[in-house]
Amino acid sequence: KDSMSVLDLVDNRILFSVATGRNPVELSVSPDKKYLLVANKLDGTISAYFRQDRENIRDLGTFGNGENPTDVIFNNKGTEAYVAYQGEGRINFLSVLNRAMPVSKQVLNLKDESFKGKVSPFKLAISKDDNTLYSIDKDNGKLFVFKKQNNTFTQSNIINLAINNEPVDLEDIIVNNDKIYISDSINSKIMVVDAINNTVINSISLLSKEIDSNIQPLPTKLAITSDNKKLYVTNRGTSTIAVLDLEKNTLLKHISLSSKNADSALPTDISIRPNGNIYITNSSGRNLSIISGKDDKLLRNIGTTPSAGFIPPLSAIKML
Repeated sequence: KDSMSVLDLVDNRILFSVATGRNPVELSVSPDKKYLLVANKLDGTISAYFRQDRENIRDLGTFGNGENPTDVIFNNKGTEAYVAYQGEGRINFLSVLNRAMPVSKQVLNLKDESFKGKVSPFKLAISKDDNTLYSIDKDNGKLFVFKKQNNTFTQSNIINLAINNEPVDLEDIIVNNDKIYISDSINSKIMVVDAINNTVINSISLLSKEIDSNIQPLPTKLAITSDNKKLYVTNRGTSTIAVLDLEKNTLLKHISLSSKNADSALPTDISIRPNGNIYITNSSGRNLSIISGKDDKLLRNIGTTPSAGFIPPLSAIKML
């Protein structure tokens, strides 16, 4: 539908929708909840919005032009943003202006002298102090590290995550203090990287007795609770949500997105409310799944359109 909808979390109804570019795939919200940036896959643009109040979002227009933008994130202060262009091997470093369109500050071209093929930045993450930018290369199984100095970023390290030449398929990345968590769908695991030493220190398998041994979970998107104690993972292969204990680095359980009344399948993104409830967008079945963060159980699956006969697949979700 090439649009972004605002959902009222009191009654779980759509308040209004705004137009985006073609095929919006990623959404980012600034820490102060004022700015929104949307990556549009098919036309290669970024849509920018300023949130004036609860029911009004001002469209600032679109900017940028590149092949296959796959991620967009803000820094922790909301003063900068970063866009990954998977098809071009680059990351755009943006300055976020007050109530205006972001402007480009620097273009980061990923370089790997040990590899003759094309590098492809896929997902991004930023350190708590905003001085280290991370990008996973989905196609080549590597983690690129950029360090900031004098207000510019320089590539400082490349970490090969394909240990012992084992094929990997990197899907998402999230930073939690001095640790980095990366989902690997082909091996159904979460990699844990030491952000200080830039080394893989752990690997958490998502295979369990709750899942048929012949079906791969295929973990994709990641979300961490505000107390940094739990990590939630969307499993595209099994339409479940994995719950991990970050203090023990262990799998706690899988939450099925199926219920007696309404099933959902193929989860695409996940976001956690301040009250602890978890919202999941789905590309099949009902549109949204809501999970209780208190007991890690599915509360309900809901649609986001008046007619059950037309339920468009949803992509990204972020809390305002």
